Amino acid sequence: MSLSQLPHPPNTSVFECNEIENKQHRQQVSARINSNAVGLKSALYDFFMKLNLGAVIGPRNDTTIPIMFEGASSLVIRAKTALELALIDNYPGVEAEWDEFVESSAVLTKVTLIETSNLKRQPSSGEFKEVDLADLSVGDSATTEMVKKAIKDTWSQFGSPLAHLTGYIKEKCIDVIFKGSCRAFEISTKTISDLHSEIHQKYQLNAGIRSLFRLDDDGTRAITTEIGKFRDGMKYHLLTMIDKDEAADFEKVTDMAGFFECLKEQRMRSVEDIDKVKNVFQNEGILLEDLMEKGDLAMTHGSLRMIGITQLGLRTAILAIIKLNRV
Repeated sequence: MSLSQLPHPPNTSVFECNEIENKQHRQQVSARINSNAVGLKSALYDFFMKLNLGAVIGPRNDTTIPIMFEGASSLVIRAKTALELALIDNYPGVEAEWDEFVESSAVLTKVTLIETSNLKRQPSSGEFKEVDLADLSVGDSATTEMVKKAIKDTWSQFGSPLAHLTGYIKEKCIDVIFKGSCRAFEISTKTISDLHSEIHQKYQLNAGIRSLFRLDDDGTRAITTEIGKFRDGMKYHLLTMIDKDEAADFEKVTDMAGFFECLKEQRMRSVEDIDKVKNVFQNEGILLEDLMEKGDLAMTHGSLRMIGITQLGLRTAILAIIKLNRV
């Protein structure tokens, strides 16, 4: 199952509101979902759409996504349970902080996905005031006021000013990896030409840039050529015109030494992480051939966790290298 999709809740009929439920008092509940999984906001949107449940999905702050949904009391309670189960099943390591159920402030009739671009970008002084939400509109006046209140109430729990909500202070950054070195680049106001020029200067390149690409969780390489398609906080590998061909630059590993070298160079894992993996694999008698098994014998998040690799990021790095090098 794709990581970017939450499943349709089983037995959908239990989520259908009958006439009696529609006449119930209505409730709403808010939560903050902590996960850096790509595509989670879209998955949440699809989830609420499938349930025909009114919801607001707020802008991401670092790894936290605020949500709020509203409806007939019994439906909201069942939806919360279904969402908790779906997150646990499909997003290992996800954490959700739930608020108490409260009476609805207004009726939500649709799912609203709020991106940072919907809010105003402020001058360099950086002072964000409540008036900066004045232009935000997501429907009728009652719904809009409820959304504004949910945004302010949710983000005030972080003890930070509303400026953190808008994303204009936290600028969009990527890391570029080249020949074992990793450097950060801020790209929120740059063109692709600006980025290439800065990369040339920082790395003192003597050849043109052939490509910038990231390694996805399944080990595939995604080349990015448009500035707007770079993902904030992601690592991108750099190849110049005089570097080896991309396929040759990532020759499949042939032994465990090569596997651990990939953990270091491609996934930028620390010496401590690599030593931990080495010790676990040695204690369990795991060889390269075992890692490259397919089907029922293939390594999974669950099997790696079972043998003692508890960190989600480290398991993801191991599985990415396995998928990239599996014949």
